[in-house]
Amino acid sequence: MERDPDMKHFRLIVCSLLLILVWCVATPAQDDPSVPPVPPPNVHPFDTFGKLSWEDEQAHLDNFAVALLNTPDWIGQIIIYAGRKSCAGAAQVRGMRMKRYLVKRRDIEWNRVIWRDAGHLEEPYVVLWLSQKDYLLPLPISRSETLATKDAQLINCKTKKQRRKKR
Repeated sequence: MERDPDMKHFRLIVCSLLLILVWCVATPAQDDPSVPPVPPPNVHPFDTFGKLSWEDEQAHLDNFAVALLNTPDWIGQIIIYAGRKSCAGAAQVRGMRMKRYLVKRRDIEWNRVIWRDAGHLEEPYVVLWLSQKDYLLPLPISRSETLATKDAQLINCKTKKQRRKKR
C-alpha cells in the first residue's frame, strides 16, 4: 500500500503541534515562587526528508548549517528514523555522518549539533530542528506510530573495509 508523501508531512506537522500543545499544558504554573520560571522552548522544525542520495542530503544539511550559523545561540537537533528494512545501526551511521559533515565541512561547533536515533518507520525519515540550547526536543512522531524493533527487519550489512591511501 503506497502512502501519500503529503499526508506524511501533514501527520508530522500535526504531531509536532500536538506535542508542543501538551508541553504547554503540562508546564507548571509560573505564579508559584518555589517553581523556577520555564521560558518557552522556541522550537522551530527546520526541514524533513526521507531516503535521499548523499548529494541531496548534503544540500539539506547546507541549508541547515546556514540557519545554525545565523542563530549562534541555538543548536541543531537531527532526529533519525530507520526504515522497516534497514541495516543494523543505520540510524546511528547516518546521524554520525550528518553531524561529521556539519562540523568538519560547514564549521559548526561540535556541541551545537545533536543527533538521535528515534526508532523505525516504514521508510527512513529525518527531521532537522532548531532549538534553544537547553532543550532536548520530544520526538516528533510518537512511539505508538513507530515500528517496534521486533517488526523491523534488521539486515547485517557488511561495510567495506577502508584502506589507507599510500602517501
